[in-house]
Amino acid sequence: MSGYFNAKALEYLSTHAHKIRSLTLILGTQDPSTKDTDQVRFFLQDPYDLRIVDYTEQLESLRTTRKAYRFISDTPTHIAMLQGKSTLIHAKLYVFHTKDTPNRTQTAIIGSSNFTASGLGLYDNKSNKELNLVCDSKADTQAALEYFYQMLHACQDSTKQVQEALSTSFFYHSPKDIFAKLYALLEHPEADLDSDENALIEQGSKAFGLYPFQQKAAKELQKRLKTYKVALCADSVGAGKTLTALGVLSAYSNIVIITPPKLCAQWESYFSHAPQSPRDTLIADLSFCTHIISYHQAANPDEKVQKLLKYASLIIIDESHNLRNGSAKSRQNQYDKLQANLSKSARLLLLSATPINNKITDLSNQLALINPTITISGDTLNLARVCAQADKALESSAPIPKDYYRLTHTIYTTQSSEIESQLKLWGKHLPKAHIAPKLFLSSVPSGIDFSYEELVQILGLGDDKTSESISFSIYDPYPFLPDSIREILQDKQLENLGDYTTPRGFLAMSLLKALESSLDAFSKILGTIIAYHRSFLSAKELEERQDDLLDEDAAIFPTRLKKCYEYGYITKLSPRFRELCEQDLSKLESIQERISPYNAQKHFARSEKFTQVCKIIDALGESIHSQKLLIFSESIITCETIKQSLQASYPKLHIASITGETKTKEFNANKRLFSPKSQKYTLASGEKPIDILVASDCISEGQNLQDCANLINWDIAFNPVRAIQRIGRIYRIGSSHTQIHIYHFFPHIKLESYIKLESRIAHKTQAAATTTTQKNFFGTSLEQEPSQQARQEAYQALDSKLSALDETKDYLLSPSSVLGSMLSEKHQSHLPNGIFSIARSSSTSASTLAQNLIFAALQDESKKTYYTLYNCASKKLLPSVSDSDCSRNLSQLRDFASIKEADKAEFSSLERASQDYENIAFLQAIFKDIAKDLEAQILSHSQAQASIKTRDSGLYSIEKKRFTLIAFLFVNPDFSELANYKAKSL
Repeated sequence: MSGYFNAKALEYLSTHAHKIRSLTLILGTQDPSTKDTDQVRFFLQDPYDLRIVDYTEQLESLRTTRKAYRFISDTPTHIAMLQGKSTLIHAKLYVFHTKDTPNRTQTAIIGSSNFTASGLGLYDNKSNKELNLVCDSKADTQAALEYFYQMLHACQDSTKQVQEALSTSFFYHSPKDIFAKLYALLEHPEADLDSDENALIEQGSKAFGLYPFQQKAAKELQKRLKTYKVALCADSVGAGKTLTALGVLSAYSNIVIITPPKLCAQWESYFSHAPQSPRDTLIADLSFCTHIISYHQAANPDEKVQKLLKYASLIIIDESHNLRNGSAKSRQNQYDKLQANLSKSARLLLLSATPINNKITDLSNQLALINPTITISGDTLNLARVCAQADKALESSAPIPKDYYRLTHTIYTTQSSEIESQLKLWGKHLPKAHIAPKLFLSSVPSGIDFSYEELVQILGLGDDKTSESISFSIYDPYPFLPDSIREILQDKQLENLGDYTTPRGFLAMSLLKALESSLDAFSKILGTIIAYHRSFLSAKELEERQDDLLDEDAAIFPTRLKKCYEYGYITKLSPRFRELCEQDLSKLESIQERISPYNAQKHFARSEKFTQVCKIIDALGESIHSQKLLIFSESIITCETIKQSLQASYPKLHIASITGETKTKEFNANKRLFSPKSQKYTLASGEKPIDILVASDCISEGQNLQDCANLINWDIAFNPVRAIQRIGRIYRIGSSHTQIHIYHFFPHIKLESYIKLESRIAHKTQAAATTTTQKNFFGTSLEQEPSQQARQEAYQALDSKLSALDETKDYLLSPSSVLGSMLSEKHQSHLPNGIFSIARSSSTSASTLAQNLIFAALQDESKKTYYTLYNCASKKLLPSVSDSDCSRNLSQLRDFASIKEADKAEFSSLERASQDYENIAFLQAIFKDIAKDLEAQILSHSQAQASIKTRDSGLYSIEKKRFTLIAFLFVNPDFSELANYKAKSL
């Protein structure tokens, strides 16, 4: 009988197993030296105690527990546990029966020795100091034996339980067992769901037909809502964020959904329940407490909407990136109005595939709609300040502050690989997106005498800037007023010009972007600017008598000039203002004269862009009826010109358009006729499906148009999110196409050299990648064209802005996110330290990992975990010190999450290589190298940190590390080769 035991003691007995006829151990139910509540595992402290920091001892414990397990299995050993809670056996009793006499002489020892390696004195002078007495009286021995049997009668047999606990250390484990073990070590700050919340989300998931990954996302978002009161679902376009949000709201009452006006009907459709549906009641109940309103209604609420917002427990904002610009400060805008109406006690769920459009502060503006601060792990972070610092770091190529990455704990985004693997199980898919090579095309038709170089020079964007360029003074008259008046009129209306800090720069770039679209769009903007000038210059006696200026003339003044007129200061403008307006008008009219021969009906079809569209249509042939084509343009006038030109060129095809000027009835009709399946619409008799739809960005968000398999971005905004949202109309779950085709039309190379659209998009795409796993729909690389000096300059500018991102982009692949994506469910693991597994690439795996790799997780004394990857052939350890290094090593194992689990026979190969764990020298040699190399990396990193601290004139001590082996993974092992592994000489 013993208070508690360990495997080392049983291993010792195994060497004398032939002498032992039977063994019975009685155990208490609590060990005072540990807080472990497991009633068996705490008896196995010695082999896997975290206090043991020598990886060699941990590997030897594989042998120890193996022998202990076999001893219990091969001998009549019985382990019994006392019934009742917290029953401790303090004094120990050992009763021996000898087999060398007919009467089986009994001997009893009473004392303090535990049945452990230390208690039995197996560690020599390091063992416990025990006091034991031998009973020399037959009566005392008999009394001790009776006491033993009396206690045994009150016990429950726990032999199998102990065997199972021992077996976890060396029996078969899948790679996922390793990942679950490591995931259990991580800190998970998000609050867990209670049983009611969990059940409600599961019921809602069934009612609305969520896929497993969407239900998982709903639960994760609810955890964030409980912890931070705000959460952002940033799943990629087409992944069904609406359904995920429906899963979340199933756990709430008093829900308000705020959405763009054109998506209200789509949200309402989810609550239109089918008669006699088994989940009809649940959806009806949710419909009763869910209210769908538009942005405008939320910003300008009537009495009813005010009450809804005031008492809402959950507020969902769809396409939340529309609120990215935040407060205007100088005046109240829609953001301010909406923010003022939101309940401060409500939880806020944001939905956006593209939360960052132009800068990182886009994210803070959305998260701060209810509260400007957020508390994460006990620290209160100011959202605006943290994101502004991240923006500043990004622009200066400095490391992005870690507070920003902490802020991203509020965001949940599902890995695309997880979405695709789950969809396959349901017979669904996301189509494969084929991105055509970038095309740099001119919008100016052949036959039109037009020079990009001359235009850029006149606009003042060329390298040789002269006073001959257009000043655009009519848009900024304030500098031509006396200082006293300027102070009165000064506003910030034109300060938010993005990269263009002056009205002239902003207008010049606007003209170039319009020219990227078409001469029609360019001509319209040019005509408006000319009209402003003529309106001002044609007014009679303006300087002497302001009253002569008619109201209708003032109505076509640009904003600031109109403000001067309304305040009565227009006569105070200096003569130089009129002089510059006259010069500008002359230059503008010269441009207009240059393009005057252009006629859309005659010339538009000759442009490179339209010619390329025709090539795509011709290549589709008859399949265009089933695959369809969607063309997006920023300009409404360009959309109409494309439609008209296509109708003239392809009279047999049904071609239509949708723009911001399309009336609601036609808008909905064209949408249904273009994509009837996704719109769940049956064509009426006589209705003809639309083959080609030309659209502006009014349908770039939220619309289901996945009947279509081909999309052209005729022109592209500086904000790449616009293009990503467009593509999301056809890159969606439920597409009937296995592949979609995407074409990007970039500006003509000469125009691109000034706009630098490609480099700006790449930069913003990388910035957006700090919050989402959004697919890169612009391709994966930027290919230089050495012959184009202007393109080279654009790439150089891009490289300088992205250096910081290149260093930090893997940081968001945190151990938590990587391990979480490898597990079907995130759960705690009770496996001991030192567990291992075997993983091999299969024909279905995309892995390119080499043979004989060892993935190992080690902890130092501070419990910091290092995820290492060691190549046994080259004897090199990949960088494993920084957070991004550890995450990168983990991410390389991502393929093994879905690999067919290694056959248990692989463990037999390992046993043969290690002589059934009797000889584990090769493992010890490997981990000696791993620990040595890791310590060298830590030392180098610490020395670098120390050099930074020298400016404080302080000492910086560097201590050697000792590591605990948590778990390891054999990757594509060749055990015959590994058995010959020799450690590097020390």
